[in-house]
Amino acid sequence: NTATVIGNIVGNLLHTGWFQKWSFRSVMLTTMIMFAGLFINLLSWQNYWLVVAIMTIGGFCMGQANPKLMASLLKVADGSMVGSLSGIINSLVTISMPIGSVGLVLLDNVVSPAAAYVTGIGMLLVSGGCLFIRR
Repeated sequence: NTATVIGNIVGNLLHTGWFQKWSFRSVMLTTMIMFAGLFINLLSWQNYWLVVAIMTIGGFCMGQANPKLMASLLKVADGSMVGSLSGIINSLVTISMPIGSVGLVLLDNVVSPAAAYVTGIGMLLVSGGCLFIRR
């Protein structure tokens, strides 16, 4: 968690140069690839340092994604609706993280760790596929 928070803070602060050229889609795909790599690591190697590195990079990408999402929202939404839409998005993210965590931990404890990791990879693949849906 510390690695994710540090990566997120650094990602929020570094929006210049090469990182500024990343699209929202590429940032989110990188994030999803990182977390799929995390699950693959947990399924096979269980390397602690790889977990720390992946969590840092994933946090960095999440820090890059939030401002890009808000910038896109400002471009397409009516000015009077931006605050409400931003609040809805933040609420959904806040609610979904503990629900997903509880679901995966429950699956890990009731079925098996491998089932939880494979389910996580499946959810990441579905989410990544949604990034390619137009409009």
